Amino acid sequence: MTSTSAADELASLAGRIARLATERGLTLIPATPTTNGPTVHLEPDDLSVEAFLDLAVTAEQHLVYLASDRFDADEFAELDAMAADAEADGDTCGQALALRAKAAQYAGRPISLVAAFVLQGVVHRWCVQAGWFDAFEEELAAFSASDEDPGQGLSEAEEKAMVDRLAAELITLPKFRAASSEQGRRRVAQIRYAAAEQDGTLDREYSRGVLWRATDRAIEQAMVAEQRLYADAEQRLPDLVQRITADPTFRAARTAQARKHRARDYLIAQAEGYAPPGRLLDLLVDALGTSRTTSHSTPMLPLPD
Repeated sequence: MTSTSAADELASLAGRIARLATERGLTLIPATPTTNGPTVHLEPDDLSVEAFLDLAVTAEQHLVYLASDRFDADEFAELDAMAADAEADGDTCGQALALRAKAAQYAGRPISLVAAFVLQGVVHRWCVQAGWFDAFEEELAAFSASDEDPGQGLSEAEEKAMVDRLAAELITLPKFRAASSEQGRRRVAQIRYAAAEQDGTLDREYSRGVLWRATDRAIEQAMVAEQRLYADAEQRLPDLVQRITADPTFRAARTAQARKHRARDYLIAQAEGYAPPGRLLDLLVDALGTSRTTSHSTPMLPLPD
């Protein structure tokens, strides 16, 4: 069989699968889950954002996560040191200065947008990244490659092992678990990586791509865990209200905001350190407020005058 006939055969089979799926009322997704996560990654070339949200409706999902990361120019502060390196040649210093100037220019701009929902433990992510950021990363990668020593870097197997190890470390961090947004978890990861570089447990030779993939992996695992741990929480609101109102730290709270923090802390402690969804916390706070006005149990401490 020639390569052309094989390609034609596969194209025909793909069309047949799509047709059979449609006939059976199935929704065909132009991507497959990763083995680690698991996660389905989708981009605008795969599905439009309208089609992605229609997919969530088809899957009978009521929660869609949405996060936008912004460009942090401080992440590239090391370019200042490279530009000031007395041993570096003029071209290297000039390129470092130019990249640092671009980083300052881009500070605060949105670099990516991610929408996601979780279906039976599988995270479906629709991602789009700003074109200017792609160009900046390519320029930075070219500069980094020209500045590296021959032989530096990691093999594919080493990169995979490093991503797995870093993700496993991140997912155990209490601050990472308790963060209520993807951006918050990325900040925790950045602080962790910076500290690891300082104490020598993380080599600077690891590319930003490796660190980014490790953070992505840990975020995906956290989202799956949150979905599992809080799956039926709204149905258990009366029980949660009863338990939280009996908690001494909650009863000692004097303001509405403090009571909300205590309720959140209670949920985190009961859910392996993971923060509750915003909707659940709002419903819980409302139910707690109703409980306080109708309950005849021992009153909480009075509000200060």
